[in-house]
Amino acid sequence: MGIFERIKGRATLILYEILRHLSFWGRRKRTENNLEHNTVSVNSCMQDTYVENQTTLSGLRYGVKTFDYCGCAVAAMYNALSFLSGKADRKLLPLLISRFEESGAAFSARFGTAPRSAAQYLSKYTDFSFEKTGNPKRF
Repeated sequence: MGIFERIKGRATLILYEILRHLSFWGRRKRTENNLEHNTVSVNSCMQDTYVENQTTLSGLRYGVKTFDYCGCAVAAMYNALSFLSGKADRKLLPLLISRFEESGAAFSARFGTAPRSAAQYLSKYTDFSFEKTGNPKRF
């Protein structure tokens, strides 16, 4: 992660929020292309119903990178939603990647996913309740 290892706490969150809004050039077309590609590719890339080994998903795209490089937050969200809903469906993963590309990918996913985008996704697209905290003692 380089620079992010040296920036602490709240400053990191602010920097990620800035980076996720810097990638708007060409985002819509890239997101559409990636969704089409990922929808076709997910069955050949994904061996199990859950994402257990992210490195096997190098055939999927996330922003300008591949999913194995920077898709860990999206993989965690996919696994959590699949578990909590009681039904894992590979068809959900390309759509989830697309949603995160629209508003969660930091600098077209070059820096992964902005931490606050998970809460934004849950608020906007699901009925799951959650609580945000920055206090590690509350985890």
